[in-house]
Amino acid sequence: MATTYFRVHQKDDDPQRLLDPDNQKSEPWGGTVWGRCDKCGGTGKTEHVGGVTAECPACEGTGEIDPAIRRGISVFPRAEGRLEYMRRRETDIDGELLVELEGVPSEDEDFDADEGALLIHPTRIVDVRPLDHDRIRALAGS
Repeated sequence: MATTYFRVHQKDDDPQRLLDPDNQKSEPWGGTVWGRCDKCGGTGKTEHVGGVTAECPACEGTGEIDPAIRRGISVFPRAEGRLEYMRRRETDIDGELLVELEGVPSEDEDFDADEGALLIHPTRIVDVRPLDHDRIRALAGS
């Protein structure tokens, strides 16, 4: 069985677009930022999932952000992880789509790898489900 990944996708954007290699790129939340890394405060290190301190994925350990675009689209290995990530950012996802994808891991690291995010090059859409409050609560286990 192939590994699948999860992404929250805008309801008014066709998920099939994710399969086009020209669309498989990621930028930081809020667009490209220059200067001192706000994730690690310029130290080059950040705490990752599981409590391990390691190289900051946003600045790649330099302490400085550049406008680099990473290859691949941002996903999580579990739907619950993606939903928790969105909750921490206080992002309203009611009405958006939960897309389950198969794909090949990117050589690049997601800007939020410390929070469990991965980059992949999608090869197939497995499922697309609309998110509503009931489904969000069920997936979050509350």
